[in-house]
Amino acid sequence: MDETGEEGSRPYRKLTLEERARFLEVLRETGNRRFAAEAIGVEPRLMDQRREHDAELDRDWEAAAEEAHR
Repeated sequence: MDETGEEGSRPYRKLTLEERARFLEVLRETGNRRFAAEAIGVEPRLMDQRREHDAELDRDWEAAAEEAHR
């Protein structure tokens, strides 16, 4: 089962440092979480869930979004 509880999908795993950096880079450039998630091959809703459980990701996400909107 994957992190959504569905069979046959990729099993849950932590993001690599490179994936995390790429996600934040695209988010910073576009302000769009869907584009950022797609850039690393992850469903946007799964990134939302990760954000809820990762305070550091949440802070970095907020900073990247604020920078994108400036």
